[in-house]
Amino acid sequence: MNTKSGKKECYKLAISINDSDVLKGKNANILWLTADENKIPVYAKFRVAVGSGELKIKSATGLKN
Repeated sequence: MNTKSGKKECYKLAISINDSDVLKGKNANILWLTADENKIPVYAKFRVAVGSGELKIKSATGLKN
C-alpha cells in the first residue's frame, strides 16, 4: 500500500461484529496494518449506521526499526 511515508507491505483485515448495529456490511470494514514489527494502522474504511468513512495515516513517530 502506498502511504505518506512510502510504499509499505500490509496485512488487510476485514472486521465485523456479530449482533451489533455499530459496523454495517460484510467485508465493508477493512483495516490495513503494516506487515512489520510496528503494525501501524495505515488505512481503514468502514460503514456505520449513519454512513461510511475512511482514515489514512499522515505520520508516525517512535517506530521500531
